[in-house]
Amino acid sequence: MNILLAGDSTVTEQPRLTPHDPGLCYCGWGQMLHRFLRGGTPVYNFAVSGLTVETFRTEGQYEKLRAALQPGDLVLFQFGHNDQKRPHLRAGGGYADALAVYAREVRAAGGCPVFVTPVARNSWRGDNGDYNDMLAPYADAMKATARACGVPLLDLHAETVEWMKSLGLQGAKRYFHPGDYTHPNDFGGFHWAKLVTRL
Repeated sequence: MNILLAGDSTVTEQPRLTPHDPGLCYCGWGQMLHRFLRGGTPVYNFAVSGLTVETFRTEGQYEKLRAALQPGDLVLFQFGHNDQKRPHLRAGGGYADALAVYAREVRAAGGCPVFVTPVARNSWRGDNGDYNDMLAPYADAMKATARACGVPLLDLHAETVEWMKSLGLQGAKRYFHPGDYTHPNDFGGFHWAKLVTRL
């Protein structure tokens, strides 16, 4: 069995800094996932920065994933961060519809689709305000689609929201690229990958 990843910049293999600095680099959780898997399960990361459920297909990444897919492989889908910028990919509309199509096609090819709700941003209402859950509609839509399609779901969103709340805006900053509230550094990518394998 292999694990194939479909997603955006929070999942992808980010380029490494030279010399390496774990606090200043970018890191998708997908590039840390292998550290928590037993038996050397191969992980193939097809996630690319900036992609949506739609452009993952139209820009050719899905075709590459399908070419690598073997019967029994797990295919993890995490989208939402870029989809919310596109009106036609609203949570209960084009976004959910595309996820359902991916699930059907992966199963037809002998794979096992798994939905991963979008990892939370370090987003707050002011420096001392309440947590601002910008991705809740997409997490909810993915959950509803998973139920409707009978797809296993890993609720990374809920886990990272609670984790973010426990740390607060300032405490969570050490897990993100400096000045960024969406993209993790190595510390964040490591922690999120650990959460994925525990869900």
